[in-house]
Amino acid sequence: MIKVAIADDHKIVTESLEQTFEDSTEQIEVVATAEDGKVLIHQLKKLEVDVVILDISMPSMDGVEALRWIKAHRPELKVLMLTMHNDSDRIIMCMQLQADGYLLKNRTGKDAVKALRVLMKGDHYFPNDIRDIVFDSHMPKEELKRLKLSEREEQVLILLAAGDRAQDIADKIFVSKSTVETHKKHLMEKLRARNVQDLVRFAVKNGYCRD
Repeated sequence: MIKVAIADDHKIVTESLEQTFEDSTEQIEVVATAEDGKVLIHQLKKLEVDVVILDISMPSMDGVEALRWIKAHRPELKVLMLTMHNDSDRIIMCMQLQADGYLLKNRTGKDAVKALRVLMKGDHYFPNDIRDIVFDSHMPKEELKRLKLSEREEQVLILLAAGDRAQDIADKIFVSKSTVETHKKHLMEKLRARNVQDLVRFAVKNGYCRD
């Protein structure tokens, strides 16, 4: 059972999601709803939750601040941003705050169900429309040319962004786990990444991810 908390100041959105999850073949239970970030945080202190679905524009405390609190105090929770905001700066800001997924409200309920399924597998969920927004506005073409990632490094980056672990990647590209770790180390050095999450953000930002 996937336990979900939803924070959105539009009741019709919350009710629509609840109905979608109830009708889904997935086992999804909405254990809490809130109209702003403050109420949500109060609920999260008392409830067992797997995934939080956050709107960005809310009164009292918006989704960005709620995301910041969740990742500082409940880092094990997956966070899906569900919003009408489709500007690249806001998307990248949420990625930098370690949002696990980003979905626009013009997508269908099936997309929300798919997003939950992906997040619970330990993967990130940034569908093609989100990637395109970030890619078109922020792709540093000259910097990418200078970086000169090898074909193997690109393969490892793509698979890391898809949520694969080192051994999974090794099995897929027919190399040893230590070789994958070496490629990952080189990627982190080239991209000045502090961790795998930084590599994933770079991959999403620069069009390396697959849907």
